[in-house]
Amino acid sequence: MSELHAQHEELEARLAALESRLDALGTSLQALPSLIAQAIRPPPPPLPPRPGPGPLDQAARSPPCQWPPVAASDCG
Repeated sequence: MSELHAQHEELEARLAALESRLDALGTSLQALPSLIAQAIRPPPPPLPPRPGPGPLDQAARSPPCQWPPVAASDCG
């Protein structure tokens, strides 16, 4: 009797595994039409080029500051 019970448990486990795989297969099949539609749909047009930098602010347009040269006699 115990061997029959062990076989029953093994069959139950195998049946549960098969049911799980069948559920996964069903989910994949449900997703298949939308995946096919995505595959055959033409790709979207390329994005337009990004606009260049806008007008520069006043600090960026002004010439760089120039410090007068330092002589050794200025330091001490």
